[in-house]
Amino acid sequence: MKKRHFFFLLVFIGALVNAKAQNRLSFSSAERSVPGLSDHFKNYKVLTIHDQLRKIGSGEQISIDYGQSYTFTLEENKLLSDNHILSIQNERGIERKKITETGFDGKYFRNKGISENNQFVFSIFENSYTIYIKNPVGEFYIEPLRKYDPAANSSTYLFYEAKNAITPDDLGCGFTTPNPQTKEKPWPETSRIGGCKTVELAFSVDYTMYSTYASINDAINRTLEVLNLTQANYTILNGVSDDVQFKVNEHFIVTCPTCNYWPPTLEIYDNYNSFGTNAYRMFINHYDMKIHWQNQGGSGTTVGLGAYSICSTSSSANGAGIAVVKNYVSNTNLIRCILSHEIGHNFGCVHTSGFIMNATVSGSNTWAPESIVSINASLASSICFEACNTTACDNKKAADIVVTPDIVNDKIDVSWLAEPGIDFKTRLYNYSTNSWSPYSTFSYPANTISYPFTQVHCSDKYRVEITPVCSGINGISEQTVFEINKNVTAPALVFNSTAQNQPICGGRSVTFSVTAIDGGTSPSYQWKINGLPVGTNAAVFTTSALSDNDVLSCELTSNAACVASPYASVSAVLAVSVPTVLSISVSASNTTICAGDSITLTATGTNIQSAFPYYQWSLNGHPIQGGNTGASGPVLTVIPANNGDVYSCTLYDGEGCHTSSSGALSNTTTITILTPCTLSTNEYQISGLSYFPNPVKDRLSLSAKETISSVALYSVLGQCILSEKTNSDKVLLDVSHLPGAVYFVSLQSGNASETIKIIKE
Repeated sequence: MKKRHFFFLLVFIGALVNAKAQNRLSFSSAERSVPGLSDHFKNYKVLTIHDQLRKIGSGEQISIDYGQSYTFTLEENKLLSDNHILSIQNERGIERKKITETGFDGKYFRNKGISENNQFVFSIFENSYTIYIKNPVGEFYIEPLRKYDPAANSSTYLFYEAKNAITPDDLGCGFTTPNPQTKEKPWPETSRIGGCKTVELAFSVDYTMYSTYASINDAINRTLEVLNLTQANYTILNGVSDDVQFKVNEHFIVTCPTCNYWPPTLEIYDNYNSFGTNAYRMFINHYDMKIHWQNQGGSGTTVGLGAYSICSTSSSANGAGIAVVKNYVSNTNLIRCILSHEIGHNFGCVHTSGFIMNATVSGSNTWAPESIVSINASLASSICFEACNTTACDNKKAADIVVTPDIVNDKIDVSWLAEPGIDFKTRLYNYSTNSWSPYSTFSYPANTISYPFTQVHCSDKYRVEITPVCSGINGISEQTVFEINKNVTAPALVFNSTAQNQPICGGRSVTFSVTAIDGGTSPSYQWKINGLPVGTNAAVFTTSALSDNDVLSCELTSNAACVASPYASVSAVLAVSVPTVLSISVSASNTTICAGDSITLTATGTNIQSAFPYYQWSLNGHPIQGGNTGASGPVLTVIPANNGDVYSCTLYDGEGCHTSSSGALSNTTTITILTPCTLSTNEYQISGLSYFPNPVKDRLSLSAKETISSVALYSVLGQCILSEKTNSDKVLLDVSHLPGAVYFVSLQSGNASETIKIIKE
């Protein structure tokens, strides 16, 4: 007899979800709308995730916070069988491999202790989460917003209640003549068993779906996250006699537009028929049902087709169950309902009024009573389903996991409890690059691995996964999430100048400077006086507008990475003196003299504040070489050379605060030399004074009839070049070191004195 196949139509609508993981995923409202989403949801919320997930695995508690806190204990839903094969159809043919070779990291969970009003379905793929929660208060989803808005960032999620997902009312169910070998009415009601049945699946992923998700792993994850939700509909708590454990034995994915076994098309009826005909060429593993996934498209409003059969008459043959579903990316609740609906047809369910099997997609996750009867009868009578077989290896977890980041040596040390007869495979996920390291497998007694890392950001996030393997069966993987932080420092600012610590003279220009510590590549500066902004954006500030007790400050804004706060400041209270008038006067011991006579000039300064003022003497407006400082500076003894010589002095008080910083100029002193006083070589005031030779080259011999007490030699400018105490009537004066010039020799003998002029050759 001809088999009759039953087809149905489902509709799709967009939805967004926001999720956040930690062992607490917290969500807060982003207070924004997304164009187009109001066409798919009556109400929705855009959320921001705060991810504090640190442990991912069966038995770990996770809290979801949005509006209120929901806490669940995770139980892994191992949707992929241990003999799963990934078959990739490309231009070169079919490439078959283990899915672990692609770095696939999808993990799928439900809550332990699930009940009708306490349902939690959770998926994690790479660094994003899909969440479904049902409780007495409501039923809602939280999903990554980028599922619906590719431009959304990874921290943005969408929240919507299942009741607010808009389902188009123009999607009907197409079907063909029912198969005579199948019953058109539900099987008789069967009793509930309360066991578990394994249903093996083979998934085909059309090129339209692969190209939409842009990668093999993303497309496969979409099939599994929807299956994870669909399985929640096939449980005892939803009225089914046995929990159904779906196991995917194979994925066949088409990665080029023209390498399918039939002409590419979005027409769901054509794909249904071609898929049924060519499935034997696509799959090599056993299956009870085969499901073809394609992306939304094609003519008409049919969004899913399913055969009204599931198993062949032979337990060794592949099943007769077949379905094609359109993946509606804008509404996860709708595609969940579509998949549940099509699999329901494979279980013998016909259309109902309302519920999951409604002829037009209702978005419901509840079975009609007659659908439960059909599913239970199929579970009880079909020969292709086996009881769920859970071994000790299936539930094995790694124990005593320790993850230790070693920042000094740039490595991550991981250890676990080694056990005889059990291998452990490990890998490391880098959130910065969204990539996994290859698996490393260790046999007893090895129990450690070190992963090198390179710090990229101030805080880099990683995830280590450890999975036990025994007898070829993968146990329960345990994932540990951790962060490696650079040393977070605070910028600092210090004065580089010393002016702020010393007395400042009011009205005088002063320069201050600072040095930034951890200021970054382009620090900014703001100088302030008494809290008011002054100066420019520079590390140096010059001003002359200061008063006593002014508060000078500088504020730094650092652009350095990894600082706790970018701000730093430094300040000082300034001591500013009121400037005084510096003045100087000069007096002379005698202003009228005979040629060769010496005079003493004395400078007197007022308002001198420094310990060592500087006196610069001048003759006729020209500085006298070697102006004196310190205690001897104010007094100058000279022998004026010319009549009318003018002497003056400039006083500099280096550390003093005065109205002028250029020094104070004294009065002038003019010297008159009387010509009748010219000396003759035959006239001596000292008895018996004689001297030779003159001109002199090396030594000048001086003698007298009385004791010569002292001799002094002066330049024609009156500068004393040498002075000696002699106390002898004969003196030999060494002038060999002097340059050729005219000099005056002044001799003293008791109360008598004599000045002679000599010429040095």
